[in-house]
Amino acid sequence: MILIVILVMWAVLSVIAHIPSFPVFRFLVLYELALIPQWNFFAPNPPKGDFVILFRDKLSAENISNWVELRKVYKNPYFCWIWNPNKRINKASFDIVSELIALSNGLKKSSIPETEKSEMIIQSIPYLTMLNYICYTNKTPLSKERQFAVLTKLKSGYEIVFTSNFHRLY
Repeated sequence: MILIVILVMWAVLSVIAHIPSFPVFRFLVLYELALIPQWNFFAPNPPKGDFVILFRDKLSAENISNWVELRKVYKNPYFCWIWNPNKRINKASFDIVSELIALSNGLKKSSIPETEKSEMIIQSIPYLTMLNYICYTNKTPLSKERQFAVLTKLKSGYEIVFTSNFHRLY
């Protein structure tokens, strides 16, 4: 009986602690010891839409191809909850793009000179991983350099969130 009372009180405190008008619970020992769960799964910045990854090739000094969608990263068939062979590549693409955007947004707010910001992004693991993946996808003999961009698909259209420089293909 005592255990049931304790569990009910714990559940009630957990619910009340997440009501913004009750900030006093944030100072409880239970909260500080992480005994009250924090249900902020996507916090602090949840994604606002799906990502679309595009690339284009520089064929010569004046000739640049049109943007091409890398692939439909988040398109899953209705039976994907049973069998989903693209789950890992979808998750990896989402994580890499999320890290790249977070790094880019974080550097925009910093007081570091623009040239250093650019170098920090180009040398980052998410940037190099995405560049490696994109450079070895759909490569043609005519392509000399490749550029990629990340767009967020919103209800009202698309928003460009990141654009790379052109990089030489080998």
